Amino acid sequence: MLIHLVDAHRRLLEEQVPIYTLGGTLSLWGTPAGWCSLVGELGKLPVSLCIQDRGEFHLNKIAIRAATIVDDVMFAVQPGMVDYYTHFIEHLKTKVHRPTDVKTEKWPKSFLNLKLTYQQNGSILISQPFFIDKLLQLTNMENCKDLKTFNPSGNMRFSRDNCPESEKEKQEVEKWPVRQTVGCMLYLSLMTRPCLSRAVSAASTIVSNPSKTHWKDIQKLVGYAKGTRGQGIVFEPNGPMEITSAVDADWAGDDTTRKSISGWVIFLGNGPVLWKQGPKR
Repeated sequence: MLIHLVDAHRRLLEEQVPIYTLGGTLSLWGTPAGWCSLVGELGKLPVSLCIQDRGEFHLNKIAIRAATIVDDVMFAVQPGMVDYYTHFIEHLKTKVHRPTDVKTEKWPKSFLNLKLTYQQNGSILISQPFFIDKLLQLTNMENCKDLKTFNPSGNMRFSRDNCPESEKEKQEVEKWPVRQTVGCMLYLSLMTRPCLSRAVSAASTIVSNPSKTHWKDIQKLVGYAKGTRGQGIVFEPNGPMEITSAVDADWAGDDTTRKSISGWVIFLGNGPVLWKQGPKR
């Protein structure tokens, strides 16, 4: 499988670009819809498109896959479709945009600050080690102990009952970057670390009035991120290209509201692509 990164100049997002398709001429913005219409113009490509809200579209079912965010597009091309894809890229550079407007890179090492590691068995590991390094600098925890688990006892609750009440306690907590740290952890959990989703979501409920106990638990999360710095999401080359899901829930797991906590994960090719958790309403 070929992995290819395409970076279009941001000017294309602000101009209407003429896109020639089999059905005529269209003027579209430089958006995922514009990319799809461009691909449809290539008569040699058997095109089957599916545009989703997150800016992902698929070509010819599983033959070519592309994920686009703003002006960056990453393609995953199966061996049998490389010639078609090469024709598409050359057409894109020479017929639609100026060559200087479109930059391409085979086997990119990063995509939108996500590190791509190509393993010997053909799998791709997506991780955020450099983002974790910045998180450690933010919290001044570069030399903290590496943790392989963050809640072995199950006592990490982030309960509002532990929030400080006196002004002295509140002023003491203000010297710690609680909001920034939880915000960074939220981004980490949304991109490559679904295992952190529940704990970080709970931590976000107390950022307006955190306590010393809360900050210690947040530091455990940061220590876990440091101890598992090289981990992330793995996509296997021979994984089944079928959408599967897993869902679970507890019973009144929230100590404060007594609401149940539920969560779900959607997998594609044995790798998680969507996940969410939270209290039931």
